[in-house]
Amino acid sequence: MSRIARSFARSEAHVERRLKLADLPAEALAALRANEISLEMAKALTLAPSGERCLEVLGSVRGRDVRPEQVRRELTPGTVPSTDRRAVFVGLEAYLAAGGTSQRDLFADRTLLEDEALLDRLFAEKGAAEAERIRAEEGWEWATWVPEEYVPWTATQKLVRLYARPGKLSEGEEAELAALDEREADDTLDEAGRARLAELEARLEGGFTDAQRASSGIFVYCSSRDGLSVERAYQQPRAVPRGAAEAAPDLPQSLIEDLHRIRLGALQARLMDQLADLPAEALAALRANEISLEMAKALTLAPSGERCLEVLESVRGRDVRPEQVRRELTPGTVPSTDRRAVFVGLEAYLAAGGTSQRDLFADRTLLEDEALLDRLFAEKGAAEAERIRAEEGWEWATWVPEEYVSWTVTQKLVRLYARPGKLSDGEEAELAALEERDADDTLDEAGRARLAELETRREGGFTDAQRASSGIFVYCSSREGLTVERAYQQPRAVPRGAAEAAPDLPQSLIEDLHRIRLGALQARLMDQSELMLDLLAWSFGGGLRPWARPLAISPTDQPIVPEKGEGTSYPPRLAARLEPNTSLAPDGTPAEFEAFRAQGKKHRNQILTEALARTFCTGSSGLSAALARQLGVEVRRIWTPTAQGFLGRCSAGYLDRLWSELVPAAEADQSFQKLKKGEKAKRLEALFADPATREALGLSREDCAKIDSWVPAELGWPEGEE
Repeated sequence: MSRIARSFARSEAHVERRLKLADLPAEALAALRANEISLEMAKALTLAPSGERCLEVLGSVRGRDVRPEQVRRELTPGTVPSTDRRAVFVGLEAYLAAGGTSQRDLFADRTLLEDEALLDRLFAEKGAAEAERIRAEEGWEWATWVPEEYVPWTATQKLVRLYARPGKLSEGEEAELAALDEREADDTLDEAGRARLAELEARLEGGFTDAQRASSGIFVYCSSRDGLSVERAYQQPRAVPRGAAEAAPDLPQSLIEDLHRIRLGALQARLMDQLADLPAEALAALRANEISLEMAKALTLAPSGERCLEVLESVRGRDVRPEQVRRELTPGTVPSTDRRAVFVGLEAYLAAGGTSQRDLFADRTLLEDEALLDRLFAEKGAAEAERIRAEEGWEWATWVPEEYVSWTVTQKLVRLYARPGKLSDGEEAELAALEERDADDTLDEAGRARLAELETRREGGFTDAQRASSGIFVYCSSREGLTVERAYQQPRAVPRGAAEAAPDLPQSLIEDLHRIRLGALQARLMDQSELMLDLLAWSFGGGLRPWARPLAISPTDQPIVPEKGEGTSYPPRLAARLEPNTSLAPDGTPAEFEAFRAQGKKHRNQILTEALARTFCTGSSGLSAALARQLGVEVRRIWTPTAQGFLGRCSAGYLDRLWSELVPAAEADQSFQKLKKGEKAKRLEALFADPATREALGLSREDCAKIDSWVPAELGWPEGEE
């Protein structure tokens, strides 16, 4: 093998793969030469255990849209790839040493383990041994090996979770840690300094006490991402001492359950009264099973009998959800669980003249004056923001009505961070003692107040100088209620009297170019059915963070229409969806679905591919750049620089440099720089679009090819940054 590789100046792996392909049955090789199967499919067929099995699978895939990966799975049933977390944890050598067999997939560059039962046994044995090793080394009472990839909630729901005790450093060590932090930030820390920094940080983080370890345990598991992992520390709940009788409760459980049933019965009686108030025709429809009980409950929200009967007629015989009827009968209302209503308070809303309606069956109140609620929400929010600003001493405070502070609000501001605090040696000792008493539940009210004070001082905070020159954003979230995001500072302004240089390309133009670039890639993606399906599967099941997904899964068509679209011409299939669709969509009935299916798999795949291509969005991982190179995306196929769409929006200096770049000095018209900006844009537009202009300038074929392929840098695909 090595001699052959050297003779042909190829790697041994390359030669081995070629020989593997050559070993395929003659019929499979003939199908490959005749383009009846792809090269990737031929590579997958090399996994067949025999020629007969290879030909059997070949016959089943001919003329069918089958992916090579499907064939790989069919030819290797029950195997486990060497990248599986169990195989990685056990190790290939240990698996083979225990008598396991494997198969090499040369083209996928992976090994397939063929004895999954053996792998599971080795996985369990090594896991249990590792759990016991960690238990003994760290001194826990018990350790449990969990074969799953995480510790399920059912394993811990009846246990008590313990937490590590925070550590402490002396005053001198605190100062040393701060100095090491600064040197690390400046990248001037040597190996010894980094080791010392890690040691001090570990001591400051603290850990579990010997008493905690002696009475609690850990769960050990193996995850695909982190390998061997430990979840510390859980304790069995305290049992009743042997021989001690457990005190009888004031109310036995059976009585408590009876009282709950009575309470529910009282509510049901009130609800039945509400149902009884429905018009006779609605009650008759309920008895005749023409509407469900849930639909009848929704109809109780009708403001009048006439409105109730009107809606009743519209839902009879139709598949309408009760929640849809609730929304139709209460337009413009806001449930009392809405974050605005919770923040303002129902009493304050009613005191301001607001009206409400009670939905007994959904157990909620509906606020009927959303405009009043929004005004009260804004007023209280602004008042709270000002109160916090005044109490904490910030320069400014901004109330944000949304549920979070948008990136667009803070992108041009400078983020400031709190300064860490420090305690004296005596205060550190006092804090440790208070924390121990708090853990033992022997701390009184004064002790808890002192503990909170010391913890706050150690956490540190913003300095007076920071507060005097920066501000905060205050908002209300559904989960946390009133929330403050600290602290932001305006960037330093340009000195008075100094003119800020205008950019060569305004931001709106840069955004247009990015839209055009994305449109060019989407147009090319529309022909890539298998690639788009792969991207879709990866987005859904690849464990990616939301911002790392290559597709907007909503699905939401991405903005590729430039603000000024002159010079941009997308393919008809892509352009067809750029205009709003005002036609009524199908109702989604079974008949419509069957009609769609009857059009065939090819039609389905084309619709899916085009729809997915429209959702493709750029990210920061360099994937768009890689795909653009792989697909040969040429932006100039769909975009030409024009005076109105591009050139006229650039600075005069940019146009001068562009002319000099595209027109050689010998042919360049020396009067170009003397032209007005609009005239320069027109000359360049003619240079890009008019053959006569190029001929008059005496440009060569190479010059013309350069003009025809030129794109601004903003239409390129930089690595790792888009």
